[in-house]
Amino acid sequence: MNDDGEIKHPGFDPIQKEILRQYEQGIRTSESLDSKIGIMLGFIFVIIGIISSISNPISLNQSIPPQGIILIAGMALLLIAAFLGFWAYYMRRFQGGADPDELIEMYRMQPDRDFEMIIARKIDESRIHNRDLNREKAKLTKIMFIIFFLALLMIVISRFQ
Repeated sequence: MNDDGEIKHPGFDPIQKEILRQYEQGIRTSESLDSKIGIMLGFIFVIIGIISSISNPISLNQSIPPQGIILIAGMALLLIAAFLGFWAYYMRRFQGGADPDELIEMYRMQPDRDFEMIIARKIDESRIHNRDLNREKAKLTKIMFIIFFLALLMIVISRFQ
């Protein structure tokens, strides 16, 4: 205990700083993934718009040529990629650390508790949750990129047949 009556843990400060650094890195990673997803979604919808405007409408009364089937498959893959992008983008259940209301209530009931340690634990729990969320978001983003490039390949092939 120091002169102010606070409980101090020797050597805890560097641990707390590292927890905060990793938590902040997780936020930056999530923002970077969201930017990539947003850019990809923009490309997907521009491509869908361009192809829709230059392609002939398909009638249900006529047979579809092979290049039309490939084009339709490519467009379907673009829509799947867009769905994955939206799913990854909106999976934001990011945790922000300790709940201030909960901390205030704890303080009212037990003001002598070690709140520095409690807050550090809550931030670390959030860091772990957010890390797992970012991993899932990154996996969905990679799958979206793969499907996007397969769709582009199919669309290009359909135009040159």
